[in-house]
Amino acid sequence: MRALLTLLAKELRALFPLGVLGFALISGDLISRPVTERIDENTYDHVAGIAPGEGGFLAFIFWILAFFVAYAAFPREHDEKTIEMLYALPVRRSGIFFTKVLAGLVTLTGVAFMGQCTNYVLQALNPNSIDGDQFQLALVLRVAMLHATVACFLYFHGLFASIFRMFGVLPYTLLWFALLLVQELVPSLAWLNPAAIVSFEYSGDTLLVPWWPIAFHGGLALFVALLAYLGWMGPVDRLRETFAGRSTLAIVSFGGGSFLVLACGFGMMIYWVMATYSNRPPPADPSAPTPVTEREFATSEARSEHYAFVYPGGLEEPVLRLLGHADAVLDSEVVLLGASAAPHITVDLAEESGHHEGIAAGTRIRMGASGQPDWRLLHVLAHESAHVLQNEVSGRYLMDHGQTTRFLIEGGAEWVAFETLTRAPGVSDVAPAITSITDQDRREDEELRRYSRIVATLAWERRRIRVEDTFDDASFRARWDTTLAYPYGETFAEAIARACGDQTVGRAFATFGREGAPQSAAGEALYRDALGSIGCDYEAVLAAHDALMTETAAQERAFLDTVPELSGGVVGLEGTDVVIEATLDRAPLASELYVVRVRNDAGAPDTEVRGFHGEIVDGSSPRRVRFHVPRLAITGARFDFLFSLDVDPRAFPHSAEWQSAPAP
Repeated sequence: MRALLTLLAKELRALFPLGVLGFALISGDLISRPVTERIDENTYDHVAGIAPGEGGFLAFIFWILAFFVAYAAFPREHDEKTIEMLYALPVRRSGIFFTKVLAGLVTLTGVAFMGQCTNYVLQALNPNSIDGDQFQLALVLRVAMLHATVACFLYFHGLFASIFRMFGVLPYTLLWFALLLVQELVPSLAWLNPAAIVSFEYSGDTLLVPWWPIAFHGGLALFVALLAYLGWMGPVDRLRETFAGRSTLAIVSFGGGSFLVLACGFGMMIYWVMATYSNRPPPADPSAPTPVTEREFATSEARSEHYAFVYPGGLEEPVLRLLGHADAVLDSEVVLLGASAAPHITVDLAEESGHHEGIAAGTRIRMGASGQPDWRLLHVLAHESAHVLQNEVSGRYLMDHGQTTRFLIEGGAEWVAFETLTRAPGVSDVAPAITSITDQDRREDEELRRYSRIVATLAWERRRIRVEDTFDDASFRARWDTTLAYPYGETFAEAIARACGDQTVGRAFATFGREGAPQSAAGEALYRDALGSIGCDYEAVLAAHDALMTETAAQERAFLDTVPELSGGVVGLEGTDVVIEATLDRAPLASELYVVRVRNDAGAPDTEVRGFHGEIVDGSSPRRVRFHVPRLAITGARFDFLFSLDVDPRAFPHSAEWQSAPAP
């Protein structure tokens, strides 16, 4: 036993430089991130690369490192003839083999766990890393174990390849190319690639352990380990010496083999590109959002003091009713936001978007009018007009920095619309009420605001989303429903108003573009500076927001407890459709409108997110909902999906978190 321990210590000392190299490979972020990013905004999922389907690069790094460690085990001992000294020890050959293997496994496992220490350091300066439950020990240990598992499996392959010295790398390189091609062309076979072990999938917040890929690759790794044992410890000296040669013929053969492997790999890439992008038929799903299109028919124009409405024939009556309220709405918003004057705005009703009810760009608004009730058209007009004013008072700063300010932009416009349209005459002297609005239309907006606050409260209570989570739009939309910018952002604006006064909201919009404002600030630092510059305490706003959410939760407890959660996943293929099924955790709401949204990955823009309505499975208890997604709508090896349900047909939906799955 003492001889084995001495041998293990020797091997660990010999592998220490490779361990340092491995640590450097996976911990380079310690150098790069502090000089390229704000390290006080890093989150664990961002620095650890554990987003769904994101582990391929780390698997490649571990493949390189595992082969380096494996090639340091036996080839050197045989080339330098020191293996005979080991054979002279009072230790069986099997003991020598397993001790050297153990040293390699310990080194690779240590590198995997040290990588998580690096991730901890990188996100530790984010004040939400602990309070926001972003760094959880159970998740970290699971990630480290999956990284160590894939590294150890690849190490056994490296031991087998090392029998053939430099030639052993060539077939494995070719195999890696082939597995990548299979993963892209036949996503259901992605488990053949060991990288599938670290291609993370989640059920809600829980990281799933891919037991089937682990079992398959674990068995394969043990088999090649046995072959490696026979190759290095068995009576095949002539075979080992053949590949150990450094003759000119061996070098030329290796060079030719390398060229052939690279050529095959390049050919596979060309084949993948051709198979993926050539002659792809267009998606034919009728429920998919359509791009913006312009109607080809005569248009008319109607003007007021502040607006010019361009609209198609057949919409004259609703447009004229809308025009009757428009100037009063804009005048009220100008006062509420403290704008210098009401701009002249063009409203184009001749174009419609399949993605938005309205879009504002500069002083031009585009919105659809067909099929909408009058109160809804007025709400959209008020919302988009608020965007025009935001743009004016902030000097375009808010719009140009939407990565940080999107929730304030959308939620602030929603708050302005609600404040303008729900204020009864004589209730407030902050801004004039719209006296032309009927009581019924005012009640519709009040109800919309109520359900909007319910959706925001569900996100706050069940998803544990906090205001700070909204300051990085890319990270937010990678995990949660992007439409939360409207209801949740509205509660953020309301918190500013409660903490510092109604007119502070408009001053907050303006202060982002003030002279001398820090142009490079982002996230929490930007909001602290902006609010502080107008005498509004950032901490007081956060406290007001928590109080608002707590108040809404108490008032709406009976309804909140009836809102179901949807959970489920991909069932399989049914004809040309991918079938996704969800189960409700409680009785359904009366509306029973369920949608699954699908995207290729977290970086997909809103225009590439497609929604599909669900069908209730007859007689299911608990209630199950099936969604049929055309296979053509999924273009990659993996895709993301998100379940949503309507708490009220007028409001934005309540949604689960985005999940990732391999394309069947």
